[in-house]
Amino acid sequence: GRPIKLEGNLDHPISRGGLCAVGQASILGLYDSHRLDAPMQQGQRTSWAEVDRAIVAALAVARNDRRAVRLLTGTITSPTTRAAIDQFLASFPDARQVTYDGLSVSAVLDAHERTHGARVLPRYRFDRADVIVSLDADFLGTWISPVEYTAGYSVGRTLAGSPARLSFHAQIESRMSLTGARADLRVVVAPGDYYRLMAHVGNRVARLAGVTPLVESPGDPPAPAAVVDDIAERLWHARERGLVVCGSHDVALQVLGNTINHLLGAYGSTIDVERPSFQRQGNDRELERLLAELSGGSVGALLIAGVNPVFELPGGAAMAELLKRVPLVISFAGHLDETASLARFVCPDRHPLESWADAEPV
Repeated sequence: GRPIKLEGNLDHPISRGGLCAVGQASILGLYDSHRLDAPMQQGQRTSWAEVDRAIVAALAVARNDRRAVRLLTGTITSPTTRAAIDQFLASFPDARQVTYDGLSVSAVLDAHERTHGARVLPRYRFDRADVIVSLDADFLGTWISPVEYTAGYSVGRTLAGSPARLSFHAQIESRMSLTGARADLRVVVAPGDYYRLMAHVGNRVARLAGVTPLVESPGDPPAPAAVVDDIAERLWHARERGLVVCGSHDVALQVLGNTINHLLGAYGSTIDVERPSFQRQGNDRELERLLAELSGGSVGALLIAGVNPVFELPGGAAMAELLKRVPLVISFAGHLDETASLARFVCPDRHPLESWADAEPV
């Protein structure tokens, strides 16, 4: 009756039976002898009944004083959990959830807010793409949903299928990635030249589409003109079966990629924004706003779930000092990590193999 091995579910519409190394290894956390098996208060082991009484009383003070209450989490794909969070936060006059991802793709969501009017993370359909141009997006390795993307990528690159398919994949990057090692064409470009290269690709696609250039006077391309022309012509030939993905944190560069995909007609084909992905919902702007609130001393209670900001964020030492200014800090970490060690209360959450929550990743 104990889990001993994890495998992907062949009937799952996203993983299609795949499971990444992190997923395979997650079972080790279930039997980790260093997991907390009881809540802690001020560094001392206590009971759930005692910690509940103390936390309820402390939250009542924050509510009566109309102090800000903030919940800091990673991306949560469980609709039930999100509903419980909304119900909890609604009981305070000034409460808000702030979401961040250790591997942030906030720029992708911000760019779609500019170009589409909705802050969404599209679902990228690599299985429908005949031409893939990836700009610093290691989608087979670590970018957003590599198990899903690997399954889709494989569908478009199988000569044993009926009909046989072999998509074209161009990878633009500054260092070798797992995805770059699989590409048909790999273009090595310094990160500072990414925008200039994509501007030339976009301008050539715009010329083929018969519209005005996307970027005026982008300068000389950082790659041979023949390579730039080849990429643009392949994308234009594929039209709606083309796909441009970008792993950069530069919102302007993400917007440029969105515009190229729009010219190709990729939205609704290889890019789905009507049924978006919920796998990364972090908002870097909201995180910066929270840090400013912590610095200003306006937060009366901070609850931290599923993240370790002192370890994960730049300037962790500064974050640790900010936490010391908050009257009430509650962590739901299963271990005394860098952030939980600074919390007044630690209420360890269940391991996923003990909780069996629901999930809506797309």
